This record gives sequence, C-alpha cells and structure tokens, in this order.
Amino acid sequence: MTRHNLDKPGKILPRGGTIGRPLQTVMAIMCYLASLSLGSALAVNRLSDTWTTDLAGQVTVTIKGESGITLKQQEDGALAVLESTPGVLRARAANDSEIKDMLTPYLGSGVSIDRLPVPQLIFVQINPESPPDFSTLQSRLAEAAPGAQLDDHSRWNAQLESFAVGLSSVGFAVLALTAIATIATVIYATRAGLLANRETIEVLHMVGAQDHFIAGEFQNHFWSLGLIAGFIGLIAAALTFLGFASLTDQSTSLLTPNLTPNTTEVISLLAIPIVASLVSMVTARLTALSVIGKMP
Repeated sequence: MTRHNLDKPGKILPRGGTIGRPLQTVMAIMCYLASLSLGSALAVNRLSDTWTTDLAGQVTVTIKGESGITLKQQEDGALAVLESTPGVLRARAANDSEIKDMLTPYLGSGVSIDRLPVPQLIFVQINPESPPDFSTLQSRLAEAAPGAQLDDHSRWNAQLESFAVGLSSVGFAVLALTAIATIATVIYATRAGLLANRETIEVLHMVGAQDHFIAGEFQNHFWSLGLIAGFIGLIAAALTFLGFASLTDQSTSLLTPNLTPNTTEVISLLAIPIVASLVSMVTARLTALSVIGKMP
C-alpha cells in the first residue's frame, strides 16, 4: 500500500470532474480573451503613437483662390516664407496627380480637377524638437499669400489620442473583467472540488494530514492547470492576430494597426500564462484553507 508523505503535497486529486478538463477549457477561453484584449490595446497604442508622431512632424498649408492674385503667385509667396522660417525642414507644393489621388475616393476617378475650384496644398515637414511659432508663421503666410491657411493637425492629433485612449481603456477593462471572472471560476471550482473530495479530505485528516497539505494539492493542481490553459489561450490569440494580419497589407496600410508585436509586447503577452497560473494558484490555496478551516 502506497503511503503519502503528509509534509509535501502529492497527487491525490482526480484529474477529471469539476477541476479537470472542463475547467481547463473554460480558463483557456478566458486566457484567450485576455490575450486578445491586451494585444489589441497594445496594437492600438502603437498605432496611435505612429499617427501622432507622423502628424507632429508635418503641417499643411492650404491656399484658396483670392481675387487680384493667382494661385501660382500665392504658392510662390508661401513657399518663400516657409523656406526662410527656422524649424521648417522642407516645403513642397502638391502636384495635380497627388491632389487627384486625394479626391478620387470621394469624387471618383473620372472627375477632372481642372474644372473644380481645388485649393493648392503645400506639404511642410518641420523639426518636431524645434518647431516654428505657428501663430507667427500664419501671420507671415497671410501677408505673402492672402488665401493661405496653416493647419498644424493639432485638433486631429487630439482626436486620435482620445480615440486611442478610449479603445485602450476598453481593452484593459475587458482584461480586468476576465481576471475577475477567472478568480471567481477558480473559487467555485475549488469549493466544488473540496465538496466532491470531502471523504478523502476527512481520511487525510484522520491520518494526520495538515490543512496546508490539502490546500497544497489544490494549489499545485490549479498552478499547472492555469499555466497550460494560459499557453493554450495565448497560442489561439496569436493565431487569431496572424489571421487578421493576413487580411491587410501592413506595409502600405496607414489606418489599420500593425499586429506584429515588438519585444515589449511579446514579453507582456507571455506574462499572461504566468499571471494566470499564479492567480489560480493563490486563489485556490486561499479558498481551500478558508473552506477546510470551516469543516467539522
């Protein structure tokens, strides 16, 4: 007859039942949702940083037609002001082909821009570390080109940041709710496992097993269960991200997030199985000690 060392946790819990494969499946789904939430939030944050960084280094000058002066004269005057302004790295006027490409999604490819009162655009690249004074620059542009308007994209930048913060907050909120649901599931499963093995626990008590030994059985069981479920969920989430990434050309898409994680994001995602196992282990141990302490 095999004797258990009652000072060290062993393997006395059954692998099936409430705390076996059904629970592992539920926890794998939760870890999958957690990985999706965290990965999406990180991707949105990275995309927002790319957008705002790009916009921070560019401004646009729009020149509308004014009586008494041609668009070409206004363009030349605006370019002269921009090229002499400290903090401006480069300024160039958009050609007809670029303007047509911008209007095509809205007006169609068959529309001739020669018949339309299309404003002239000047793309300006500035030094983000030492930008010019935009209010002073606008005044100078208004003198040299009366129809010129400077857009520093600050309002668009603010909207992008607010949008990214909102999406990230939703992702982290889902992550927090998933963690709470995981803890509740482990508590329920631990209590159910204790009740299902009540007779075994009573026998263990009779032969001298301490509460920490029995709690250790549940602790070790849920640690391995959480770790395995965490990696299953993480792998499933990685396959989901790869599937979404294959639907878009990440090299040319400016509006869709790049779903290829960087090193920091990989480390963050790899932490999910570890955190899941630790949360499961600690929750199971505390719940087991609490329930066993109340048993007669």
